[in-house]
Amino acid sequence: MAVTVARAQRDTFLDTMDALLPWPSLCAIVEPDGQAHADTERMVRICLLQSWFALSDRDCEDALIDSIGLQRFARLDAERGTFPDAQAIQRFRSGLQSRRLAQPLAAEVNRVLAANGIRIKPGAIVNARIFADRPVRRDVSASSVIANHAAAPPSFGSAYGRQSMHVRLARKTASAASAERAARLAQAIFNVRSITEG
Repeated sequence: MAVTVARAQRDTFLDTMDALLPWPSLCAIVEPDGQAHADTERMVRICLLQSWFALSDRDCEDALIDSIGLQRFARLDAERGTFPDAQAIQRFRSGLQSRRLAQPLAAEVNRVLAANGIRIKPGAIVNARIFADRPVRRDVSASSVIANHAAAPPSFGSAYGRQSMHVRLARKTASAASAERAARLAQAIFNVRSITEG
């Protein structure tokens, strides 16, 4: 009997990003000498996951181990079990910063998203979403005002700088976070009882 499993919103989000972003171009920014390989693309993908879902190096390591959707997006082979740990993620990220490549990489991602009318609203790992950007009214006076102000350089999330992908982190109130924890605990208890009593 076939079982239909609903795709998570997160998986839809990652599938869209996977199809939309120009991975060879992004890898060429990281390895301009043409030496980019599968590991380069894998680590670029992981850096983007960190940014979109506001993950520390350690949290990202754990999320990659726990989530099949994140493994698929990052091109990790669960059967081999070769997952980058927090130190490997930190080394790659530090390398981007020391070589001044984080900003050009983020700028290219931002450019592609903007060209497709997309902005990203990140937050907890379960609720990163894509929104269509509102159409911008072309105004000559507004353009001249913008031209007179230096644009803030793009960067990669809290682990990479102040902002990422022109998004802000969604913040939960203490009461909302407490209610969410209580709901998760109740669901976990229900799941355990269903298994043990079923």
